Amino acid sequence: ENLSFVWNFGDGSTKEGKNISHIYNFPGKYLVTLDISDGLNSSQDQIQVDIYSRDIYISEFLSNPAKQEEEWVEIQNNGSYFIDLSEWGIGNTKDKVDYKFPKNTFIASNGFFVLSKSVSHIDFSQSDGQVVLFYPNGQIADLVEYKNAKQGVSAVRKSASEFVWSEN
Repeated sequence: ENLSFVWNFGDGSTKEGKNISHIYNFPGKYLVTLDISDGLNSSQDQIQVDIYSRDIYISEFLSNPAKQEEEWVEIQNNGSYFIDLSEWGIGNTKDKVDYKFPKNTFIASNGFFVLSKSVSHIDFSQSDGQVVLFYPNGQIADLVEYKNAKQGVSAVRKSASEFVWSEN
């Protein structure tokens, strides 16, 4: 009945209470600590929380290359700081990661990262399929479903939910 719950969210903020919520302002790794006390006895527990940027997304891809070309996926960082893509993944279905970015792979602020098939070894469907970007924890960060991919024509993001086919 007389338990106190004190949360430290690892970003400089704290809250008291059994059921609380917290919003992080910046991506990163945070160590969250909970202290529970009844006035005589106390206990502490910790957990690491990973907050991922929402500024990373699939900006363009080529799934049906013309001769002498290869498939590729372009990732964009629309944020104002470098993002570490270590352990992020790319796949051709939402069920599994086919390629994981190696440790210390960074994408510049307002920059692009192009991943070619010769590096990723991912075979995208040449007609209808999916291109999926995964967070390091395996959850989907971005998913694009496409139909009727023409040879040598890439899909370019026009808005948050729309892609157009382009020969440029």
